[in-house]
Amino acid sequence: MRNVVPMKSVAIEAEQSQVSPLGALKNIAPSVFSLSSSPIVSENYRHITTSDVVQHLMLQGWQLDKAGESRITKAKREAGLAPYVAHAVTLRHPDFQIGQRLKLGQIVPNIMIGGSHNRTTAFWMNGGLWRCVCDNQAVVGLNTFAARFYHQGNFTKLMDNIYRSIDTIVSKANVLTDSVDRWSSIQLSTEQRHELYRRVIMIRPDSEGRTLALNNLDVFDERRRPEDGGNDLFTTFNVMQEHTMRGHRGFVTMPNGGGANRSISRGIGGVNAFVDVNRQMWELTEAYANELSNA
Repeated sequence: MRNVVPMKSVAIEAEQSQVSPLGALKNIAPSVFSLSSSPIVSENYRHITTSDVVQHLMLQGWQLDKAGESRITKAKREAGLAPYVAHAVTLRHPDFQIGQRLKLGQIVPNIMIGGSHNRTTAFWMNGGLWRCVCDNQAVVGLNTFAARFYHQGNFTKLMDNIYRSIDTIVSKANVLTDSVDRWSSIQLSTEQRHELYRRVIMIRPDSEGRTLALNNLDVFDERRRPEDGGNDLFTTFNVMQEHTMRGHRGFVTMPNGGGANRSISRGIGGVNAFVDVNRQMWELTEAYANELSNA
């Protein structure tokens, strides 16, 4: 999706604005609390108040992490369309930790939920991982830890299905544990790391950025923290994910053979792009892990 704002930290907003976590969430993404849908939807459209699902999770001990919503034009805002835009919220639970077996630090499964109130997006949720030594989030593959709900049918059954799906995602946290442990046991050579970089780079939509990145694969081996010193698949995934999500700037070789200090790629900050790129990265890495294991 175009014209989206980056995901923002709820905790930082709460501290800066001196408000509760829910108050901070409302400051960042007021569309989460919208009680009605856009006038353009039909009478068969079933409105899902995202804040109700958020508060359901909070009652189970989940804590607000990040949130964001789509940026809209001034004209659309003045037309009263702001309450209906696409939005996303991530939550994490302090009791769900799988980092005891990892060298990289604490790994916490989390849930990302989102949608819109203008029929452009179904209500959705994804399971993911949050790594305490790095503020990025890895969203797991769509077919394993995700659910999507269309705004139609019996409202009571719709909400029941949403809450049951939350329980299902939480119950599958052990599968995340298995993937993290398996990836951590696979050591990569330089060429194997670069092969994963090549595959991930191709996810990006900008052809110029892809060409520049493919010509400078060594740049993606740069580690931003001591915890990322290993060459196993899980560490490599996290390093590549951070470069992809935050972007990278450094001295690179240009296609004409010269050199320049410039950005290789821009960061990924949009609500939908954040989910899609992370999901594709996870799926690519899982496929690569299977390929290496079967070699």
